[in-house]
Amino acid sequence: MVVTPAMIVPDQSSWTMWGRDPAGVGLRPAEAPERARQLLVPDPVPEALAEAVRDAWSRIPPPRSYVAWPRGLAGVPAAALLEPKGDGELEQGGHAHGDDDHSDHGNGDHEHGSAHAGHDHHDMMAIVGDPSADGLVMEPIDFQLGPLAPGLPGGLVLELSLDGDVVDHCHPRATLEMPLGPLAGGGSGDPLAPASWTAAIGTALETAAGRAASEATARLRVAAVETERALSHLCWLRGFGFVLGWAQLSERAHEGAVALMGPRLLLEEAAARPKPGRLDRDALREQLEAVAVLVGGVHRRLEGSRRLRARTRGRAKVAAETVRSLVVTGPAARAAGVPGDARSADPLYEMLGFREATRDEGDAEARTEVRATEAVAAVDLALAALADEGSSEQAAAGTAERWVEGPRGPARARHENTRLRVVAPGNSRLEAAGEAVVGLELGRALVGVASFDLSGWRVPG
Repeated sequence: MVVTPAMIVPDQSSWTMWGRDPAGVGLRPAEAPERARQLLVPDPVPEALAEAVRDAWSRIPPPRSYVAWPRGLAGVPAAALLEPKGDGELEQGGHAHGDDDHSDHGNGDHEHGSAHAGHDHHDMMAIVGDPSADGLVMEPIDFQLGPLAPGLPGGLVLELSLDGDVVDHCHPRATLEMPLGPLAGGGSGDPLAPASWTAAIGTALETAAGRAASEATARLRVAAVETERALSHLCWLRGFGFVLGWAQLSERAHEGAVALMGPRLLLEEAAARPKPGRLDRDALREQLEAVAVLVGGVHRRLEGSRRLRARTRGRAKVAAETVRSLVVTGPAARAAGVPGDARSADPLYEMLGFREATRDEGDAEARTEVRATEAVAAVDLALAALADEGSSEQAAAGTAERWVEGPRGPARARHENTRLRVVAPGNSRLEAAGEAVVGLELGRALVGVASFDLSGWRVPG
């Protein structure tokens, strides 16, 4: 298979979570648009990404092409967004004609370079301000990364201020809005965690109706949520390997993610629309057992790794006091020694052998270790949920309205006065990540931000 560097929108992890593998058709993430040969976009393109997609398309050198995969998101039709302006027509397959290199491009660059070379620099403005930590007076640099930046999730924007090469301010924000419109009809909130939202919505509707799910349905929900967690963590590890320049980690995590995509989609569908006899549980368990071997291999590669320690230990540290004051949730909180996994309060999870994974250090290394540990445990929990059914009383208690622990943290749905209200506390994690990287050199800061597994999606309002 020919491998083509591509700008993948929103990012590779999103497509994997949506059940499609860009690498399966020969696309690998490019380090920048200038190094890409193809553009992959959802159709329609979310409005928040439209300008960035148009910019990325203009920066991909010719000959170039794009691929638009249908995705039911609100936004701008890909063909309208990517139609070239005066440089040729697009055929139906998305290939651009008339995008060949022209000699006048080089001439323009040459003329600009010559003019710049002859410029008199003796009258440059003096740089004023307070000295940096190294005693030098540096002019502050303000800039923005995202919403499409290699190494960051699509839709995430970092507003940065640098003092020299050190981060003086970092404000992460999510720009994509979760499609909450179809929630009451069983649709998903966070497109990156649909099974978690299905579980939260299902229990909310059941509570409002005064009934509980059957044990079989409850177990299917657990299996779906846990395979989703394992896949999400593997996708994050694959992307984190890209940020670290650790190709072997990315490859191993990708192998596990691809093997898990099929079982995860089957379980998501089964949990959303339970039907007796629909699943071949024996075949599904066999697939998950094979996945467990792959995920275990990723975990072992990280355990005691000097390479991981050198790049992440002590970096972007968040103290337990900060976690509590900001009300940070999810793996980032557990990595700082603050328990609070919503699964701990669920009797069904207790019956299946759940144990909360925590670390005390609160740094990028601890966050990596927590997610790797959770990925292994998630596959085991899914296997346990698909085993012989146990106590129906315990399972029914687990279906009461509750927080559902998604891959990045808890989510909750509540049915009030015929309206479905949802809560997904994620802003505190954005704030904590921004504060944690202040004082770090830019490259290290980006590793620190990536270690929080931030999402570009937010609950509207």
